Amino acid sequence: MVKEDRLLYKAIVEVFDEGTEHQKITVANAMRMEIENDTITSQTLIDLCLTLLRKETDLDFQIYKEMIEENLADKK
Repeated sequence: MVKEDRLLYKAIVEVFDEGTEHQKITVANAMRMEIENDTITSQTLIDLCLTLLRKETDLDFQIYKEMIEENLADKK
């Protein structure tokens, strides 16, 4: 794994661990859009995003998770 990838993963995890609700939603929405647009294709990054979204209980995060999962299923 490239050092930049690790830094990106660490930053995303940090937002979900310590960020505000608004910051989390902003990151989750950006990740969703990038996955849907095929800008993010790294399975490791997609898995990380889905794992973080599964840990959140707010409905917004569950909706983002479902949207990503449906989009990935449609691509198969």
